Amino acid sequence: MASDSNLTIATIEDFSSVDMARLSLKGTPCYNSESQIRGEEHPQEEQADQIPPIFSLPRELIGNIQSYLQYYDLKSLRSVSKAGSEAILPEDIKKSRLELRAKLWAAEKAKFAEVQSNEGPFDKWGGRWYSTQRKYNGSKGGYFGIYDLLPFTCYSCFEQLSISHFSDSQSLGRRAYGHEDARMRFCTTCAIEKSIWRPGERVRISHKLRIFCKGCKTLQKGDPDYRKFGFCSKKCQDETNGLWQSATELDPFLNRAARCLACWITDHTVRPVEGGLRTLCPECGAKEGLVLSSPT
Repeated sequence: MASDSNLTIATIEDFSSVDMARLSLKGTPCYNSESQIRGEEHPQEEQADQIPPIFSLPRELIGNIQSYLQYYDLKSLRSVSKAGSEAILPEDIKKSRLELRAKLWAAEKAKFAEVQSNEGPFDKWGGRWYSTQRKYNGSKGGYFGIYDLLPFTCYSCFEQLSISHFSDSQSLGRRAYGHEDARMRFCTTCAIEKSIWRPGERVRISHKLRIFCKGCKTLQKGDPDYRKFGFCSKKCQDETNGLWQSATELDPFLNRAARCLACWITDHTVRPVEGGLRTLCPECGAKEGLVLSSPT
C-alpha cells in the first residue's frame, strides 16, 4: 500500500465538543481494509461486526470523553442503555453536578461584584418592586430595578430565570442574589415538581400572597376565604372533600383504630370494634373472656 494511504489515528484531544456529540452510541467505524478506505460497499452484516460499542473503550478513554460533556449530557448518555449506565458511574454524575454548581455560583458572585461596583451598594435595591427605587430603561420601555434585570439561578435545576420564577424567601434575605446562602435557592417549578412545598402552603412572590392549592396542585392567587384552608377556590375544596367522603362511604373502616385487630390478623376480616377497650369486636372479646362495655 502506498505511504500516502496510511491512516493516522486521532487522539481524544483532537476532537471538539461538537465531534464528541456526533459520536454514535454504537461506536465509530473501524477501517481495517483498503477497500473500506476507498468507500466500497459491504454487506450490512459485515459492517455491523466491524463497529465496536463506544462503551467498550478503555475506562481512561471514556473518562477523556466525559471531560467534554456537561452534566445533562452525561445524564442522557447514561440513561440510553445498560452499557451506558455501567460505563458512566453515579460518581461521575455527582462530580459533574458539583462542578456545574460551582461554575454557576462563581458566575453569580462575579456578576454581584460587577453590579456593586457599577450601581453602588446593592442593599439600595432591596425593595426592587417600588417605583421610587427603579430606573427607567428605554430599551425595555419601563422602569426596572437591578433585581428585575439579573438572571437568577435555580441551583436545583440549574436554569437561569427571571426573579418572577422565585418566591420572596428564595430571592430576598440570605438567599438574595450574590449572598452566601444563594446556593440553596430553588425556583417555584422545582418546589412543586420535587415536592419541596407541601400542598396548602402559602408563599409570597413579588410581595403578593400565593397558595399552593391542595386540590388542583397549582400555584394560584386564590380566594382569600379559602386560602386559609389550603385551597384556591370553593370548587377545589368541595371536590377534595367529596373524594374523601366517597372513599369513606366505600370503606368506613379505613382507620386501623376502628377495626378488630384479632379478625384482621387472622384472615384480614374487617369488623368494627366495640366496648371500652376498642381493640376487639364482641366475638373476639368473648373468646378472650373479656367483658366489653359500650362506651358512655
